[in-house]
Amino acid sequence: MKNLTFKSGAIAVAAAVSIALTAPAQAADFSGKKVTLLVPYGEGGGSDTVARLLQPHLEKNLPGNPTVVVLNQPGGGGVKGSNKFDAAGPKDGTMLIVASSSGHLSFALGGKGVRFDETKWRGVVGLPRGAVIYTNAEQTGAMGKDPKADVAALKKATVINGSKTPIAVELLDTLTMEMLGVDNKTVFGLSTSKQRQAFWRGEINLNNDGSGVYTQKVASAQEGAKPTALFTYGAPTDDGGFERDPDHMDTPHFLEYYKAATGKDASGTELEVFKNLFAIKVALSKALALPAGTPQDIVDAWVDAMKKSYADPEVKKALAKEFGGMKPQFGKAAERALADGLKISDESKEYLNKLLQRKYNATL
Repeated sequence: MKNLTFKSGAIAVAAAVSIALTAPAQAADFSGKKVTLLVPYGEGGGSDTVARLLQPHLEKNLPGNPTVVVLNQPGGGGVKGSNKFDAAGPKDGTMLIVASSSGHLSFALGGKGVRFDETKWRGVVGLPRGAVIYTNAEQTGAMGKDPKADVAALKKATVINGSKTPIAVELLDTLTMEMLGVDNKTVFGLSTSKQRQAFWRGEINLNNDGSGVYTQKVASAQEGAKPTALFTYGAPTDDGGFERDPDHMDTPHFLEYYKAATGKDASGTELEVFKNLFAIKVALSKALALPAGTPQDIVDAWVDAMKKSYADPEVKKALAKEFGGMKPQFGKAAERALADGLKISDESKEYLNKLLQRKYNATL
């Protein structure tokens, strides 16, 4: 009887263990909690706009229907708030950061005061924003019909673009001109809107704008210099590749344009630097992430809530107006973009340093 009792007990224990191992993990639940959307920038900017758009929808779609608040912590181009999030962000899903290109650039290039590591954050969604690179054909002779002829014309012209500083997201424009062998000159101190106005006045003749802005404001402008689209930066695919911008399917993306102009595929360090700056400017124009170490069930709950929020016609329409027609990258795809896209090798940094020194007498 004792032996039978022992066997019965052992069977019961084994069954309990089996059930524990096979039962699904307890789902995340935010009932009664306050969830913070941390925006490391001031009110009114792109990241703040995204956070406030999503706020009521996340309250509805996160499990337990928590109270969701937006907290702005500006400083250092996103560095101050990102440092705090990285160091002390709770791993229970009650805080999510809304990061942006300027913060990505500071991290990737080792900006002053950076103590955060975005490559370890748990990606929830990346919101890509396309970009169109266009020229004043009357000044440069680039007609946007034949990449090889365009580049030949640009090499003969005085090509001038604008940027805020030597180390800003417009660095991607300088890189692409460098890869094409075009020696562009840059006017600094110009915000995005001022760059556009300078183009219309004929003071610069090469510029880029977001895909939606290009269609809504630039291509349809009735006055000023007329734009000729050369290429887009393309759209990210979930496997880390490139495809045409869905808002400009008739315009080649840069890697297509490069091959047509030079007769070869981009390769080596130049290609790696392009991929990094593409991730910063386009693929992760806005990135919503949880702290490193957040458990997978909580990440999954956030991804599911974000997908449901994005499916709402109101949200989809507003995001399309802000970012264009590129599809978001959810979960693992967003995490891959953060981990791979923002990790710049020493060789790539050396390449950028030499480029900045030679063209602008600047360094990273």
